[in-house]
Amino acid sequence: MLLAPSLLLHTPPAAARTGAKAAVSHLCDYIDANLTRKITLTDLEKISGFSARALQYSFQSVTGQTPGKWISNRRLEVAHTLIIKAEPGATVTEIAGPYFNNMGEFARLYRARYGELPSETLRRR
Repeated sequence: MLLAPSLLLHTPPAAARTGAKAAVSHLCDYIDANLTRKITLTDLEKISGFSARALQYSFQSVTGQTPGKWISNRRLEVAHTLIIKAEPGATVTEIAGPYFNNMGEFARLYRARYGELPSETLRRR
């Protein structure tokens, strides 16, 4: 690399970019199927075959987010949809509890994303 520094600036071949997209798409499918379970970076490394660094880089380049942020956003989206479609008498804890361990953190993230508390969305629906 010292003799050819331009190699460090080389754009990955299209096949490598396509492979990363396919791997990240597979990971996104896995995440969606397991949103109520704890999903660790180690799990995603094993599934993708990527190192932690390659996984973070690939996920960021394909989705624009880290794996952790993507998982959190997917959980928020699912919880939001379920709150909107909730039956009378349902509670936010019943709906979001399987996706979030900390209801205070969930409420904070939800409010930042949707501009109101989940309980307000539930009351309005």
